[in-house]
Amino acid sequence: MDFSCLATEDRVIWSFLEHLEEDYNAFEKLGVERGMELVFLCVSEEFLGLGLARLLTEETIALARRNKFPFIKSNPTTPATHHIFESVGFQKICQMSLKDFNLDGKPGFPYAEQDDIVGLCILPLL
Repeated sequence: MDFSCLATEDRVIWSFLEHLEEDYNAFEKLGVERGMELVFLCVSEEFLGLGLARLLTEETIALARRNKFPFIKSNPTTPATHHIFESVGFQKICQMSLKDFNLDGKPGFPYAEQDDIVGLCILPLL
């Protein structure tokens, strides 16, 4: 996809996500034509630890089931989000450190730490 029209910060994020998914096509793997994507699951710092991220994830799953989506795809970015997704049945397809991603010959995330990991997770609902 061409992300050149985006601001540099957004272009890096979307290019990273595209790179993370380049070897996995959920539509082909599951033999379906549609799915749901849970993008940027976030909870404000003042509400951390109250179970809101889990509740949002569970509501997303319920919505996908009601609308007969065959899968949900997401990219968890924190250990807590990775844990939530695993505990509700998402399958980890792959993961990558932000530190390892380069774009146009430069580090995409120059301030990332080695343990800043983003994954590709799928929850089949068939």
